[in-house]
Amino acid sequence: MTSSYQPRRYRLVDHHGQRHLEIDEHFDSNEEAWAFATHW
Repeated sequence: MTSSYQPRRYRLVDHHGQRHLEIDEHFDSNEEAWAFATHW
């Protein structure tokens, strides 16, 4: 097991777990992703 720290990244997906075709971005938090999606 490696001890290197990798921050979590979040992205918006559709109901099949596939990336969203129009707003495929990486976010630092789940809250940031939801805020982006609700203002899209």
